[in-house]
Amino acid sequence: MWEGSLRQPIEICRDNLSFLRKDAYSGGLDFRHNWKDRRYYIEGNFVGSHINGSEEAIENTQRSITHLFQRVDADHVAVDTSRTSLTGTGGKLEAGKAGGGNWRYNGGVIWRSPELELNDVGFLRQADEIKQYARLRRLFLKPTGLYRTAQLGLEQFSTYDFQGNYNRIQYEFQGFINYKNNWWTEAGAAHKPRIFSNTVLRGGPRWQ
Repeated sequence: MWEGSLRQPIEICRDNLSFLRKDAYSGGLDFRHNWKDRRYYIEGNFVGSHINGSEEAIENTQRSITHLFQRVDADHVAVDTSRTSLTGTGGKLEAGKAGGGNWRYNGGVIWRSPELELNDVGFLRQADEIKQYARLRRLFLKPTGLYRTAQLGLEQFSTYDFQGNYNRIQYEFQGFINYKNNWWTEAGAAHKPRIFSNTVLRGGPRWQ
């Protein structure tokens, strides 16, 4: 009597939860190496993910705002309603100058493959992206009659998806000055000549 009465509610519960992923695995590693009295460095990280679930759960993941495999103009991804797992990778590689003298600079690349899924254990806003970036700063560390310290900086980044679409380019100027009386002023300006988005239309074509 007990066995028969419990089995049916358990099976009904499992059916109602079929939209949830069954398993979610993720792992990664990172490194950093410094040289010349820690003036220069290279660092990076790598992460991988693997999720399992019902066809419904994996289809929902493919259609989620993080992935949008149903995009009408995407040739490299498509919704497959028979899939029961997804496997993805992501990472970062960066190198630069972090100390010594008046100049600082770095540059690198970040990627997240289309099937990367970290939202069971963390937060991932968007997969299917490759980002390149570079930064340059000029420091004024010697106090003068006007200021204690000051800084000028330039930044640039561009983004692509794994289909090779060139989605964004941005340039930014930043600067600040800390006066002798400890008041300070900062200013910045940005130029964004190219902005395309794969997510704004939520499955529609790239939006400019």
